[in-house]
Amino acid sequence: MPGLGDRFRRFLAARLDPKSELGLRLTINAAVFALAIWAFSGLLDGVLDNEWLVRADLAINGWFRGHATAAGLTTFNVITNAGTVGVGVVVVIVTAWLWLRDSRFLSVAWLATNGGGAVVMWVLNTTVHRTRPQYAASTALVLLIAFSRIYLGVHYPSDVLGGMAAGIAWLAACIGALNVVRSRWLPGDAPVTRA
Repeated sequence: MPGLGDRFRRFLAARLDPKSELGLRLTINAAVFALAIWAFSGLLDGVLDNEWLVRADLAINGWFRGHATAAGLTTFNVITNAGTVGVGVVVVIVTAWLWLRDSRFLSVAWLATNGGGAVVMWVLNTTVHRTRPQYAASTALVLLIAFSRIYLGVHYPSDVLGGMAAGIAWLAACIGALNVVRSRWLPGDAPVTRA
């Protein structure tokens, strides 16, 4: 009968196996998820405890209010609204395209991932009752939209960072889950991502 040390070594080797969906890829996804949740909880704790983060939010928001221009407000309004409507359009188009290419699993996964992300954001917005600033009613696009939310004064910097951390956690959880489902029920399919 193998000892505890042997079982632990086998478990660790299995978690670091780059060829297994339950190995290195899942371990990396779990680590990214844990780090993102840790970052989100730190931001939330700082905001709810009225610490330096709230003072920084107010200072940064005030700086943007003092330096905003009419052209900047117009530009960033277009960007932030494109993020809201544009993401929905892209989700529908990609879902349909994947479905028509007989990638039904990825089509449903894409739709579920984006729908779940919307639910996560709704839950965060309705449970973290933080008053918003009162002035204005792929990775580069996310950063530009995030910046637009700060520039327009509709979110504090910590709100945007918290949303990004929650989004990264959700993405890591979805990629990990999709790879596990693929490896268990759809043998022979390529993984969703490569480590």
